[in-house]
Amino acid sequence: RRLDSILQRRSGLVKSRIWKAPPGEKFPSPETQDTMLQFLRAEKPEDPDLDLLQAWRYWEQSDPAGARSSAEAALKKNPKFATAQLLLGHISMSEGDLDTAADWCRKALESQPDFANALSNLGFIVMLQQDFPGAAGLLEQANRLSPSALTGVVLSDVYRLSGNYAGALAYSRTAATMLNDEKFAGTR
Repeated sequence: RRLDSILQRRSGLVKSRIWKAPPGEKFPSPETQDTMLQFLRAEKPEDPDLDLLQAWRYWEQSDPAGARSSAEAALKKNPKFATAQLLLGHISMSEGDLDTAADWCRKALESQPDFANALSNLGFIVMLQQDFPGAAGLLEQANRLSPSALTGVVLSDVYRLSGNYAGALAYSRTAATMLNDEKFAGTR
């Protein structure tokens, strides 16, 4: 039992460091990331988190097919894995398949109803589909859960495109303020 606990902590520590740059460096080493993932996947092949981390690694390498395959593997192990569903939505959106992207975002929200990133992504997709009131509602909800400059910028676009220039200006100003505020540096 003690050994299991030690192994669990060790794998959790390695997982948390995959995207962390070494001291004195600005970016993590791709080779180190791959080595860590390979080690963890050999140790815990049943862990859906590792499939998702592998999916992000493939996405980072501009390999959408690999990213999709790994995200789908994570969902086979955990069908309610909202982050994997969101990544599949992001991949579909980047390929221009807005309907499938929206479906994946909705699935992510079924799995995790207060998932701000899924609300924000779905709001962006709905905006692209020119449903501005629907987009505004989703983005406002995302912004209440987890304010971000990006959501503010998209809200500004939604209001501008729907003719609400005062609302657009207000969200543009809020986003600009957030980008210049140290307390929001490094946040979503």
